[in-house]
This record gives sequence, C-alpha cells and structure tokens, in this order.
Amino acid sequence: MKRGPKPVDLGFMKQQAYVWATVLCKVRDGRPGYIAKIVGPGSREATRTPIMDYLSFFEMVTRPLRERHGRLPPDSKKIEVVAMMFVLPERLRYVQQLLKDKKGWMLTLPERPRPEVWNRLKRARSVAEVRKIADELHKGNRTISAAQWKPFHFRARDLLRAKRLHNYPKSNRPRSDDKRIHFFAKVLAGLMQGIAPATAAKRLSNLALPDSHEIARDFQRSCEELFKDVQKGEGK
Repeated sequence: MKRGPKPVDLGFMKQQAYVWATVLCKVRDGRPGYIAKIVGPGSREATRTPIMDYLSFFEMVTRPLRERHGRLPPDSKKIEVVAMMFVLPERLRYVQQLLKDKKGWMLTLPERPRPEVWNRLKRARSVAEVRKIADELHKGNRTISAAQWKPFHFRARDLLRAKRLHNYPKSNRPRSDDKRIHFFAKVLAGLMQGIAPATAAKRLSNLALPDSHEIARDFQRSCEELFKDVQKGEGK
C-alpha cells in the first residue's frame, strides 16, 4: 500500500514561524536578560538551574498562559513566577553578584545585538555559509534548539533557493528588513516539517508576525497577565 504525503500541522508551523521571528529579531537587535523569582507547587523555592537559556526561560514563563488558552496540556510540575526584572548587559556582573547563593532565582543572560550575523545570512551564497551560521546559533549560545538547527543546517540549500523566490523582500526600505525576517521565519518553519519554501510561504502568507518591539511588548504582557493570576491565587 502506497503511503501518501505526511499531513501538514499548520498550527505547529504557525507557532514555529513565531519562534523563528523571535530568534531572528533577537539576533539582529539583541535583547535584555531577565531575572525571575519562581516557586514550585507547595513550596517557596524552585528546584531549577540558576542560569537558564532564553528559549527555556520563555517556555517556562509563557507556559501557564498557553495552557489556559488550550495550546498546551496542563503541566503537573507547574511553577509560579512571582517576580521578574530586566537585566541590561552593562548590569550583568552586578546582578550575578546580587543573586549569588540565593535560592529560587533564575537568570537568563542578556544578549547584545549581532547584526553582522543577520547580515551574513542575508548575503549568504553558499551552503557552507548558511551551515556555519546555523552552527553558531545552536552551539554558540543556544539561540536555536536542536530541532531548529537540523533544517537550518541540512536544508541550507533550500534556504538559499528561497531567496530567489519572487516574494522574497529585496527593497531597501526601512520596513523591508522586518519583512525579510518574517520571510525567513516562515520558510524555516516549513523546513521543520519538510515543506518546500515556496509552499510554506504560500501557506503562511496571511500570518502576521511581530517585529522586535511587538515581541518585547507581547512578552511583557504575558508576564503581567501571569502575575495577576499569581496575585489572585494569593488573595484567596
């Protein structure tokens, strides 16, 4: 019996396009770090690594909201974030000293902008160049996960060909660079499911992705909503 093509999980592809947009904006524009006081169920301390990479931290903070909206199943190991602050790169050493030996505090390190990496991706003409960027982002500081690295690395030729598509933004207008980030985000999300760039771009053509300012605002809004839930629970 001949098998047909594997069905496309459009919801997953949209989710990953958002993640890729977040990653590429972070590479180009940088981001602050975060410190957070977290607690586990039935205790006032959390048993988590004191320094977390950004992807794990983002997953931890936003998980309760995604559970409530039905995007994820409930987590039996649910934790609560009870305080959070931004950490700018120039204040990192001070914050690290401040948190030394303190339990229940998580730190995700700030990252300075790396526009040269983003520019190399836009200018890349060879598979080797694309793979080197993928390796840097994954192995250097886990800007991308292993699941994201695989299509970035092994489908590098497809990513290069995508830049020849008619809908790849080629203008030098100010907003065009954000559009290029969104284009790459949709293509990479498709490659994660083995979907050709042209097909992924078409499937996700109506998906609106955020720029770096909107990403920061959405994250802050998620934190504020999460804190309100925590406060409601404490008031009961």
